[in-house]
Amino acid sequence: MTLQEIIQAAQQLNVQEQIQLVSQLVQTLEQVIQKSIATTHLQPPTKPKNTEAASHSHLLKGKVKYYDAPYEPVAIEDWDALV
Repeated sequence: MTLQEIIQAAQQLNVQEQIQLVSQLVQTLEQVIQKSIATTHLQPPTKPKNTEAASHSHLLKGKVKYYDAPYEPVAIEDWDALV
């Protein structure tokens, strides 16, 4: 049965029967999704390989306690050399 045929058939039903039909459709979809999840062989994400940068990145973590001027441009005087 196509979706269009289901919709046409549902239009012939009373409200209570339409509610039952929708409930059955939702249950069926939930079962299909659960089966799909169970049969899909999803692998958990792997950790990145331990590179030198990754192994040393923890050394700076938590070192900055405050910013003197967080919204001010950095090294603004150096831009004059480019003009």
